[in-house]
Amino acid sequence: MQLVAGIVTASIRPFTPLAFGTLVWIFGIGMMGLWTARYGEFEPTDEPVESLDEGDGADEA
Repeated sequence: MQLVAGIVTASIRPFTPLAFGTLVWIFGIGMMGLWTARYGEFEPTDEPVESLDEGDGADEA
């Protein structure tokens, strides 16, 4: 629904600030991702996470 509202608004007046309405639906997707990152429950991974030593390894030759 957000995508449709954004496209309709932008098509009525394409050369005004209302044309940014095409980006409205991205806000909803961003909020879903933020909510998932904050409150989502994920299964633990079986693979161990490799720890990084001091530095980024660029000085290894």
